[in-house]
Amino acid sequence: MATKPPRYRQIAAELQRRIEEGDLQPGNQLPTEKELKEEWKVSESTVKSAMQELRERRLIETVGQKGSFVIKPPERFVVTLSRVDLDEPDHPPARGSGGGEGAAFITEVSQQGHEAKCGTPAVEIRKATEEEARALGIDLGTQVVCRSQQRLVNNQPNSLQTSYFDLKVAVTAQRLLEGEDIEEGTVAYLQQFGRTQSGYEDQVTARPPTPEERDFFGLSKATAVLVHTRTTYDQHGAPVRLTITVYDPARNVIRFAAGQVPDDPSPGIRTPAEPGRKSKPSTKRGDRHAQLHSP
Repeated sequence: MATKPPRYRQIAAELQRRIEEGDLQPGNQLPTEKELKEEWKVSESTVKSAMQELRERRLIETVGQKGSFVIKPPERFVVTLSRVDLDEPDHPPARGSGGGEGAAFITEVSQQGHEAKCGTPAVEIRKATEEEARALGIDLGTQVVCRSQQRLVNNQPNSLQTSYFDLKVAVTAQRLLEGEDIEEGTVAYLQQFGRTQSGYEDQVTARPPTPEERDFFGLSKATAVLVHTRTTYDQHGAPVRLTITVYDPARNVIRFAAGQVPDDPSPGIRTPAEPGRKSKPSTKRGDRHAQLHSP
């Protein structure tokens, strides 16, 4: 027999339903805590827990003594993981990659009419973990260069990206050791040293956020983040780079495309409906888009 969820979650679920079905629109005030207490016949602490649950789901905000209000959901940015890297010199910046640095990220954001900003890269040299060593084809404990950046879209937190390289690669390509952007992107930069990217392997998983991620994205422990792991290979089939990008599902849609599809992702992308709006199934035949987003 299934156990009923706690009362505060039942209250939160009901209020979320009202928001999603449009009974409560962005800007509308929720019933007061006193009204909810009387409606549900529960204690004040139970109502406060329900409101906190809705705040953590980023559905409402509480303003001083005025009360709690429905907020507009964040606009989602489309991240394309298939096709070519945007920072490859032999390809025009027409389709996204999601795994590129610098120019790749900025180009894809600007194509969607948004503004991208990247924080100053934090560079660290340390021993490789088991995951990093396996991806880069090196021995456990071998030194690697880690380049980490915070990335923003329209001044809002979008993603956290860290790229890992065997230190031997950075001995030659020394800009990897500098705490500055590589504007042309690491794909183009490493090609100067005979390491031409010929392919990559992607994995997308979900997990609870770390404390650093919760702080950056403004998440609660109850939420999840999307983790995109990309391992790139050179013309000889040797691994060159491991890039791990962490996304807030509320602000991103992960897109895959295959075959002949338009460069502009907008027509085929269907993001979850905003409060008060129902999602309509696609009637386009032969649709070749797939997405990953939070439920």
